[in-house]
Amino acid sequence: MRSIRTAILCGASLLGGTVVPAQEDLLVRDVRVVDVAAGRMSPTQDLLIRDGVIEAVGEGLVAGGALVFDAAGAFANPRLLDAHVRVFSSPTEADTAFDMYLLNGVTGVRDIDGLLPLEEQRRIAAEVADGALRDPRVVLSDACVDAPPGSWPGMYLAATPEDGREWVRETA
Repeated sequence: MRSIRTAILCGASLLGGTVVPAQEDLLVRDVRVVDVAAGRMSPTQDLLIRDGVIEAVGEGLVAGGALVFDAAGAFANPRLLDAHVRVFSSPTEADTAFDMYLLNGVTGVRDIDGLLPLEEQRRIAAEVADGALRDPRVVLSDACVDAPPGSWPGMYLAATPEDGREWVRETA
């Protein structure tokens, strides 16, 4: 089962650019499901989401009190991950970038050049994981590391091989 965010938030194309608030129960009619594992797309069908998970996919599903949304042949995509982002380049970048990722169907990001202190990056990633902040899911990979004097403010400076190894241990 997939989360409701997978079905709805990653479906900016599904929603035709319209943001629909996440609902506990939602029946999406006339939707084409992208099956990336099989490399194909389904004919139009219905997608029933109950209690935040996809309960059924098929034709002629019954709403049973669920909000009904007509996708008009648009697509439901699997969770998308952008593995090359820089959302921690300033203290407020994530505030605006996260919404833009979601609106474009990206429900997970891997930050590659975090210039915020690592503790701050970890705090934000934890708040996303706990649901206190809106998705996308955050994967921290590292921060910028350079030799002194550094080429960009906020970079971690590793003057020796041991400094570099310590930074790898710290961020792993």
